[in-house]
Amino acid sequence: MLGLHRGDLGSSPVAIEIPPESIKNPRIPSGNEKSAFEGFWKPGGQTFPGNMPEAVIDEVPWGEFTIRKLGGD
Repeated sequence: MLGLHRGDLGSSPVAIEIPPESIKNPRIPSGNEKSAFEGFWKPGGQTFPGNMPEAVIDEVPWGEFTIRKLGGD
């Protein structure tokens, strides 16, 4: 779905849960974000591969999100 393979997230993956009221300035990514993966960004606001809608938001302050551990691999 997101174009990830088993193990791509390492052995201790997490999900970051952000409440809607903490999501500020959602926009289509430019590809110039410091977190953009070279070779995996394409224009148009879709993941590659996977073609799922994506957006970037302003930084969310500590305390306004929850980090939840996921299963291994």
